[in-house]
Amino acid sequence: MVAAMDFPGNVDYFLIDLKAGETIEINADSLNIVTLVRVHYPRAKEIVLDDDSGGGLFGNNAKVVYRAVRDDKFFVVVGAARFGTGGYLLTVSQAAPDALLTPATHVEPSPTDDYNLSTMLPNLNELAAGLSIGSEGFVEDTDALAEYGREFKAEDPVAQLGMSLVTSLTTSVELQESEAEAKFFVSLLNGLDPQVIGEALVKRMAEENLSQSAILVSSGSVDVSELGDATGLVFRIESAERNLDFYWVVFSRGPLNVLVMVAGPQVTSVDTISIAKLIIERIDNSPPRMTIRGAVIADANPSKTAIDQILFTLTNPGGSAGPVNLSESSTTVTYLDDNQAIDCIAINWSLSPLRGLSEAGCTWSTKWIIGSGVDVDPGEEVALKVTLTQLRPLLGKNTEFTIPINSPGSAPVIFNRTTPTELRTIMNLQGQAVVPSPASIPTSTPSLSETQAPPSLLPTPTPTRTYMIAFASLEDGNYHIHISDANGQNVRQLTFGNSWDWPHDWSPDGEQIAYTKWSQTDGVWDAAIFTISADGSG
Repeated sequence: MVAAMDFPGNVDYFLIDLKAGETIEINADSLNIVTLVRVHYPRAKEIVLDDDSGGGLFGNNAKVVYRAVRDDKFFVVVGAARFGTGGYLLTVSQAAPDALLTPATHVEPSPTDDYNLSTMLPNLNELAAGLSIGSEGFVEDTDALAEYGREFKAEDPVAQLGMSLVTSLTTSVELQESEAEAKFFVSLLNGLDPQVIGEALVKRMAEENLSQSAILVSSGSVDVSELGDATGLVFRIESAERNLDFYWVVFSRGPLNVLVMVAGPQVTSVDTISIAKLIIERIDNSPPRMTIRGAVIADANPSKTAIDQILFTLTNPGGSAGPVNLSESSTTVTYLDDNQAIDCIAINWSLSPLRGLSEAGCTWSTKWIIGSGVDVDPGEEVALKVTLTQLRPLLGKNTEFTIPINSPGSAPVIFNRTTPTELRTIMNLQGQAVVPSPASIPTSTPSLSETQAPPSLLPTPTPTRTYMIAFASLEDGNYHIHISDANGQNVRQLTFGNSWDWPHDWSPDGEQIAYTKWSQTDGVWDAAIFTISADGSG
């Protein structure tokens, strides 16, 4: 089938029925985007993912060979790296008998609620007597990064809530990948016909044996403009058991979507909106927090025996209440491993840590990606570089380490990684952040995936001159193309400027490199394919 990534951060979900032992091959082919494919089943502890095994003209097509572990409905999830947009062709077929299976990645659910979603919802102390909590907790199998729901039930046939008589109240809050995606969800609902939704509601009541005789009497919209980006619907449903009014309000706040649904024999829009306002107040008063966005990148020394630098991006998500101070005098960056615990010294990004700082075990510096100053406002991003060349002992192979970042007014950002058994010139240190986990709230800026580094970041050898490799490095604050000998010596930068450049492959004669150039105009990022000669000429 033909489908498309319609907007940055778009993800498409497909369901497929498989029998245990059935093996399929999934291909996502595109000339416009770097496709990503993931396969998993509900509540799976393992996922299978790929970004470039399918080859293609630029080596960017995704292919997954998957063998079902049980009889079930499986999710096939398609996305695009670096927030690309464009069409793709998705094909699913029986795999060849000798096809190699795509390796699975173990996944553990995050034990943390980074946005404290549950604290944003009303509790029994704020509601009238006669209501009890019917169910509460994180909701699985949703398109959101996280969803927390709380459902209230009337202990008697009806309970009083303001001027409303209610039988049930449902509230939930979803964390989407971006503010734009949260708004998109609300605008999508705004475009739906209330009559169609009401008929679907009646059908669901029958399927769940709530009422076999319910009919939709009326449906319409509710004025919820005071809530901002919101849509409101009302339905009147009659049945032999009970006549009910349903008020359904959905709104967004930053990257959060919120649902409030009140049902009862007598419900008012005023009470429904008052619950929504309570949740908005909770969201707006939540403390600011910093999160890691994208991958944690490590640069090795020329001999590939130790890690010289750790680079990553910090962001203040759009749902935060205020700025986070990231000044050198107020922020503490610490390095921890089994051998040492060191407070890193803040320096200017452009300075070499070897000049006059030989006694410092590690140093850190920042460079703004979005924003400026010392306060990271909601939606702003800053690159943080930790230099480890003076550690004793150095950060070597297969070593676990932790870096906590403490800023005034923000929950600490603590991430833990283990270096690989073999070091490369540039690496994505995969792993899960501890507090908070990397929600990766995206904006229009291109970024790396936390779960898998794009192949273009890895060293690419020449097809004919095997003593040269091409790779991307963040040394000057933007990713630019570099080449070096196969042993990492004689590094030379080929591209410069404010763009982000990602190498793809060498020409067959080994003289040129094909690469993607990301450039920004009036805050909008765009990408195009270019070539550059190995000597740096066009």
